[in-house]
Amino acid sequence: MKYIYTIIFTFTFLTSQGQLDFRLNLDDALKKKFALNIELGSDKFSVELGNRFLLGDWSSVSQKDGSGNITITNPTERIGYIGTIRANFYRNPNTSLDGFHISPTVDYMRQTVKFAEPTLNNRVGMCILFGYKYIIAESKFSVQAETGIGYWFFDKTKVKSTGALPEGEQYLEDLGISSFKNVRNIRAPFNITVNYRIGGD
Repeated sequence: MKYIYTIIFTFTFLTSQGQLDFRLNLDDALKKKFALNIELGSDKFSVELGNRFLLGDWSSVSQKDGSGNITITNPTERIGYIGTIRANFYRNPNTSLDGFHISPTVDYMRQTVKFAEPTLNNRVGMCILFGYKYIIAESKFSVQAETGIGYWFFDKTKVKSTGALPEGEQYLEDLGISSFKNVRNIRAPFNITVNYRIGGD
């Protein structure tokens, strides 16, 4: 319980002392997903909480008829959530919380993929992001671009009804080539976001 109180105190202090930025991920918005981050801090340091909801199709099969019309059939739906906590270190801000930054992150993902036998996937990962935040004409708005490298170091998938490994992953393990999963877990994120700042000068 003391950890929860520590987090609440830290965020309350940061809110009272510095800026509060809301960040909207443009790529997710264009894909009709929802991702919103809240960044709290001042000067060269901030703490950020990210929320991303996964509501799109996991995969789909497209077919083309004789007239060249494409139809999408048998979509495999998924629903899930990614929560992120990150620290942002700004190298030389012009005002506060802008310019070049380095951001170590910790992410948790939980998703259900609705195959014929629905599966439940849980992941925990870390990454390091490098980016730049540009304040637009001294306004409350800014644009931020960042990229980085990371890894899902915990990745477990099971059939939701039985708790067993999905057939495909069990097959890879039986063949002794489950290391394919290690390649899948490498991450190379790229984000473009629009930010709106509340408070601060």
